[in-house]
Amino acid sequence: INTLAIEYNALTMMAKTMVMPVAIEYQLTLIDAVAGWNDVGIACSGQKDLLASFSAEIEGLIKELDVLSGKIKTSEEIHDEQKRAEFITYDVIPAMDEVRANSDAIEQNVPDERWTIPKYKELLFIM
Repeated sequence: INTLAIEYNALTMMAKTMVMPVAIEYQLTLIDAVAGWNDVGIACSGQKDLLASFSAEIEGLIKELDVLSGKIKTSEEIHDEQKRAEFITYDVIPAMDEVRANSDAIEQNVPDERWTIPKYKELLFIM
């Protein structure tokens, strides 16, 4: 249980302090690009779609972080170790997986030079 507590606290911290700021910064870049194209009267439906999709990923991460936070709080209020372990297994870990899935989706869209955490491809192929 303690190992998972360390893991879910680290995941929450990384998502809030490393993933979200970079995602929002890139989102602002997309907003500026769309606004610029609109200012000169050029249609940019593909970029608008990219912005909408990326914004949905950010909103998904925010939502899943809120869900995870609530489940962590609930797990910390359970004093029976067996029940707490079951709650973590069936509720907290799936919520962690959702945060990871949203973070991974964001990672795939943010340019490498903006991403502050090693990307999976870097961990796998660059030594």
